[in-house]
Amino acid sequence: MKRLLAVLACLTLPSAAAAQDPNHWAYIGWWDVDYLPGLRGCAATVEFDEGINFLIGIDTSSGEAELAIAVMHRAWDTISEGSSYDLTVQFDSRNPWEVDATGLRLDSLYGLLISERVDSGNAAPFANEFQRSYSMTWRYRGDNLGKLSLKDSRRALDSAIECTQAYLR
Repeated sequence: MKRLLAVLACLTLPSAAAAQDPNHWAYIGWWDVDYLPGLRGCAATVEFDEGINFLIGIDTSSGEAELAIAVMHRAWDTISEGSSYDLTVQFDSRNPWEVDATGLRLDSLYGLLISERVDSGNAAPFANEFQRSYSMTWRYRGDNLGKLSLKDSRRALDSAIECTQAYLR
């Protein structure tokens, strides 16, 4: 988990970013898909009008493929880096997912990171719901952190997976 936090930090910190520039792969609707050298995988990212930044992608830097999901905002300064958070993530009106997240700070953004091994049995169903849904709602202790549109999410995640496979060849 700490390795992934450090890798994600490379996405926004200017000095680290200069050493590991992402390689653009595709624009899918409002999603940006890039190969991130520190992850040794690709991610789809989007910034919503509400100031929420979202990332979903594949991290293979440990040799094990992990689904990495991060949701971040400048105003979430009460999130403590490295602390654990029990979240609820709900797709459309389906049954909610109870997930463990880790607090992170990237420059002026504070956020929550979920990391799940692809072969865990949870990553594929979560990704499947993500791709077939219209919206995703994040909650912490009953408080709504945001309801995010998932327009074009199927194509964006498929592109991130295709990108990761191409770079691993």
